[in-house]
Amino acid sequence: MCSSDLNDTFILANRLLKAGAEAYWLAQPPTEAAAFGPGALYVPDSPSARPILARAARELGLDLRTVTTPPAGKKVKVANARIALWDRFGGSMPSGWTRWILEQFEFPFELIYPAQIDAGQLRAKYDVIILVSGAVTAPGGTRPTAINRPKN
Repeated sequence: MCSSDLNDTFILANRLLKAGAEAYWLAQPPTEAAAFGPGALYVPDSPSARPILARAARELGLDLRTVTTPPAGKKVKVANARIALWDRFGGSMPSGWTRWILEQFEFPFELIYPAQIDAGQLRAKYDVIILVSGAVTAPGGTRPTAINRPKN
């Protein structure tokens, strides 16, 4: 078990998912780990999870606790969302910062550009599309698209 109050818990969750291990967010932790509070991360014991948990405790300094019985009550299985991050040709500072955050917390994502958005069919490929400042303009403004690039 691990508290979700710590940002590095999301690195742990992403590493577990990458390894194919199961993890759950708990509505309420069991009494023996009550200090972790609502949203605690529960990881069932498995050979794929053990080395990841040991590494997280050592490298990330996470406080991990073993519980004697699996938690009862409401829980949500941790799953990867298919994330897309908008960017424009030549780069965007807000997109760059968002990309840095996603990379720091080891979230898998793809960069997408205006032409991909214009082509549609995004729901089939992504669960989440992050549109940062400058991705969408006010009505009547110029949209940032591949067409707006200077012509050679």
